[in-house]
Amino acid sequence: MTAFAAFVGEEDTGTLVMVDDSRLLRIRIMSRSTPWTAEDLCSRFWPYLWSDQHSPDWIYEKGGAEERLDGWRANVLSEHSLSASPAVTSAVTSISDAMRSNQEVFNGYGQHTAQDLLHTLGGLWPGMPPYAPCLNDATYLPFKQRLHEYARQYQSPPFRYRCLGVPLAYSFKSDDSYHTQYLRVYRKSIVREPYAYTDSELISVKYRDVPVHRYTYSGQDPVYSVITARPPSHWKYSGGDVTQASGLGYDAHPV
Repeated sequence: MTAFAAFVGEEDTGTLVMVDDSRLLRIRIMSRSTPWTAEDLCSRFWPYLWSDQHSPDWIYEKGGAEERLDGWRANVLSEHSLSASPAVTSAVTSISDAMRSNQEVFNGYGQHTAQDLLHTLGGLWPGMPPYAPCLNDATYLPFKQRLHEYARQYQSPPFRYRCLGVPLAYSFKSDDSYHTQYLRVYRKSIVREPYAYTDSELISVKYRDVPVHRYTYSGQDPVYSVITARPPSHWKYSGGDVTQASGLGYDAHPV
């Protein structure tokens, strides 16, 4: 574990330490000649303190985030209707690409969270073009609601209890809990899915393990999905390589 910075306070205020075990942390230090105040956070200094390329937060600013998403949907459908060849434009990007690259709409979503979210929406294909879930309310409204619900789980009491371990100590229980209960399909080989059974069956089980497949396309980052049906030829990853994912050693997660 690397300690990047520490703010040492008085005895009754404690010390704030920035640590990172994977060395992915980036720090930008800013200063000025006068002390910072709470009012500065909502002043002209805001764009300098925080990125203005992000949408409202999906957990605490749901209304604003949904407004931004509705505007994105309108733009996507407008571009789709004006395109002379949707097959050409849709092959360039996918819904998973749009989610991880457009933080002005999908604030906080990246490779792992975007693909896992799509899986929880009934197994949406990560390579589908962005306009596909926007075409009608039957697909768009659940997508919008799930963006909030999926993000909210990371500040829920169960998540805090299971995955936030003792500070400055590697918690094997927290690590195992996250990989088995909060990692769905991203870089996994199997996923545990609910299974409907009847009383007449000899063995009644509530779940089944489904293989996860890894799709690659032109050297780009792979996507993971349980879907094996062949997608339309103009959807991204449809013509790429398909292999069963090797997984991270934490495969099936409890339902």
